[in-house]
Amino acid sequence: MFLTIIIFRHSPSSTQKGTTSKVLADYSDSDARVELTIAGRLQGDDVRRSITIAVDRYARMISIFQGYQGNILKSESFVNNQDAYRAFLAAMSNEGFSLKRNLKNPKEDGTCPLGLHYNYDFISNDGHDSHLWSSSCSAGTMAGQRGIIQTLFRSQITDYDRFTSDVQL
Repeated sequence: MFLTIIIFRHSPSSTQKGTTSKVLADYSDSDARVELTIAGRLQGDDVRRSITIAVDRYARMISIFQGYQGNILKSESFVNNQDAYRAFLAAMSNEGFSLKRNLKNPKEDGTCPLGLHYNYDFISNDGHDSHLWSSSCSAGTMAGQRGIIQTLFRSQITDYDRFTSDVQL
């Protein structure tokens, strides 16, 4: 699998290899969204849980999934607006949301089987999607401030702790 990552610069006029890089906050008026998925340790499909938080300019969503095929157990959505989304994206950019560590073996599957696995995704309709990951075992391609980024995502969900209180990751 080949993955191209466009690094979002702090200057909208930055270019890299002939491609104009946008500041992450420039996507606040588009249909782009950012997602954090927290997956629990490797265990049986019936007890495996994961949590996904997705944020775009219209909504802030949280879903809890069962198993490896992503059966939704529950979800909730909250209204968002472009100004709030722009502020969120700017904070994500400042904390290195799109910074990638270059690893000799960036193998994701099976890494840190007894710990937590985190996916950081940027999904747009202009071909600049990215997927980075980290784990509670310090492995992964995410080079940004993982703890702060995870906290920023959780802070987007009203009563996050209440909503996830019965989830065993």
